[in-house]
Amino acid sequence: MSFLKLRSILLVCLLLPFLTSCHSDYISLDYKIHHSAVWNNNHTRVALILRTEAFRQAGGIARFPDGGIAKTVFTETALYLFQPETKTIYKAARLESFPLLWDIKIAFSDSLVYYCVSPPTDWDQQLENAKTEADSLRVSNMKKTYFDPFVYNDRTKKISHVDASIFSEMYSEKDLAELQSLYNQIKEVPLADLGLVLQKIYPKADREYINDFIYSAKGGSPLTKRAIAEQIISPLSKSEIRNILKMIDDYKESLDGFEKQSFELYSEDKIELLKKLL
Repeated sequence: MSFLKLRSILLVCLLLPFLTSCHSDYISLDYKIHHSAVWNNNHTRVALILRTEAFRQAGGIARFPDGGIAKTVFTETALYLFQPETKTIYKAARLESFPLLWDIKIAFSDSLVYYCVSPPTDWDQQLENAKTEADSLRVSNMKKTYFDPFVYNDRTKKISHVDASIFSEMYSEKDLAELQSLYNQIKEVPLADLGLVLQKIYPKADREYINDFIYSAKGGSPLTKRAIAEQIISPLSKSEIRNILKMIDDYKESLDGFEKQSFELYSEDKIELLKKLL
């Protein structure tokens, strides 16, 4: 083995721990509503599929050369029922390993939520294209799981399969909820109600989360700031909240030039969140 090759191997071995572990301690939150959301019969509730996620951005040497890959610490796909009039939402059922990239359709009638998925290509073609026995088994298992539509009973809280003809009878595109309007309304729902609970996802001291809120680079994730305000800061006394406002202002005054302008810009939503708590 040449000296240069040996040196390259040693260098990779030395850097590997940093490349695999250099991620920010700051948790970024995100959620996405699948476009299949529908109203019930009398347009009082919406059934929707929500995917929530928490991740740590790559930092330091782990960002080289292309910005690095974020480390996911939490992800969940679940069926939710949302009542816009009262801004209440609750998780009806977790949908483990649910294929969100497939075509999904939902129908919502009385206390029953029907949903079905269709693969990008038909099952026979997928089986035909399987290159290994493991691929064939995977496709067969997916077909067994997702070939028939599902129904969630909101009274019994149980999920079962239903005949495709029943789903076809219940489904109507006219019941689809307008996605942007739905996002705007769910913005008013506490993030804990969406399953984004900071201390469950990534437990650490409240003071550390407050420091994240105050000093986070470029303001941090808007959803994370909201979660910290709702879950960590809101139980504090008004004087403690005013002190956090002062710390934000003191830190801003310690900066100069572009850094100061940038921090001021990215702190506007933090200040608004705190003012709402006073």
